[in-house]
Amino acid sequence: MKLIPLWPLMEMSRDLRAQGINVAHGAYNMNSLVHIKAAIDVAQELNSPLIAQGSEGANGWYSGRPDFRNATLDEKMKGARKIAADVSAYAAQASVPVVLHLDHGVDPDFAIAAIEEGYTSVMYDGSSLPLEQNIANTRRVVEAAHKKGASVEGEIGGLAGAEEGIEHETAKYTDPDEAERYVAETGVDALAISYGTSHGEFKGKVNLKLEIAGEVYGRIRKNGYQCELVSHGSSSLPEHLLSGLVEQIRAAGYADQFKRPDPGVPVEMLMKASRYGISKINVDADIRLATTMYVWEYFNKNADARKDPVTGKMWELMIAEPSKSRPRYYMTPIQQQMIAEDRSNPHVSGILDCIAEGVKLVLRERIQQLGGAGRAGEVEVRGIEDMAREYAAA
Repeated sequence: MKLIPLWPLMEMSRDLRAQGINVAHGAYNMNSLVHIKAAIDVAQELNSPLIAQGSEGANGWYSGRPDFRNATLDEKMKGARKIAADVSAYAAQASVPVVLHLDHGVDPDFAIAAIEEGYTSVMYDGSSLPLEQNIANTRRVVEAAHKKGASVEGEIGGLAGAEEGIEHETAKYTDPDEAERYVAETGVDALAISYGTSHGEFKGKVNLKLEIAGEVYGRIRKNGYQCELVSHGSSSLPEHLLSGLVEQIRAAGYADQFKRPDPGVPVEMLMKASRYGISKINVDADIRLATTMYVWEYFNKNADARKDPVTGKMWELMIAEPSKSRPRYYMTPIQQQMIAEDRSNPHVSGILDCIAEGVKLVLRERIQQLGGAGRAGEVEVRGIEDMAREYAAA
């Protein structure tokens, strides 16, 4: 396979779907160089395409700002530049296609800027806006992205839960009429829909309305549009991760303060969803849970890490709120070391290994379950420059 450092998202889903292969690619959120290396290593090991994602929050984090949610546009651009450089450098050594996708870009200016900084695919999430404004903003992002050959994902409807500053108390299911109009008027390459999934760890009982996905996808195909569907809020929170995390928190003596999440979206449901047009499935909470499980285990096995000047501050944040399995929260004390993969402190190095273990555990399971293993060679070799010419011709 010809080596292309980073690919547009459109290439993976379209080529496989054209061959009649109903594969749903997992899209995995990255927050450090360790995440990136571990994810690409697993993709290479399983000969699978990979969608690596960086959210607006991740770009703020990658800029080095501790209160990353308040990062300025310039700081997020700095983070985007760093993420793109790290992913591109490591992906260039691999023989599998790697996409770098912006997840939940709520600012159209930043979505456009992320492409300039090296992202090959972006999501503009205007789902909380009136439809007319969402369409107008998305169209602007699409026009800028397609000139560069980058793919664009949009969203119609709203998932329950909170993600990157967008919060819906209850789900607003995607209206097929609105979705049909949105795709027609924006030219997006992918569409995130609300059909029963939810953001975050506490999902409650999951009931996917696959008929929504089927209706939306049927209309897209009937009208001749090249657009695939995306499932957000799709972490499975499998029992072995939940019970493993509980076991480690109990061993540390903090089980009474831990609120145990319910299992998430069963993988079997996600596999079935691929037959209804879902070809990209976002996975974040599973990685957070796995990483957090290994970090608790590390502190249980290395009591001196609790007193270390650096990792000890992490420990204080973890025991203050044991239910917060969000590494960007409790890993703030080692933020700079995560970004640069600085292993000069042996306990920090141990924590970085926990991140890698968590990423690899989840990706190995999910890639094989969703059918991506062995599919790398089935994607046609076209890079972002090729797609720019194709968009221009169309």
